Amino acid sequence: MPALISISKHLDYDVFVDKVYATFTAFRQDEIHGVRKVCIENMSNLIKHLQDDADQKLDECFEFFKKCLYDSNR
Repeated sequence: MPALISISKHLDYDVFVDKVYATFTAFRQDEIHGVRKVCIENMSNLIKHLQDDADQKLDECFEFFKKCLYDSNR
């Protein structure tokens, strides 16, 4: 995730959403705690690349954050 997010500033927004955000979405649902942990640790950098009108994606990130607060594997 960190590498994908770091190149995001060089990608068109559609490519960012199709590749980087889609990967984040898949990884945040992973059964392995370490994978989800990497997502939450890097989510603030990912959010910086979302457009102002990406309310649904921001809501998804917020819901993921709330879910992590109650993750029994932490």
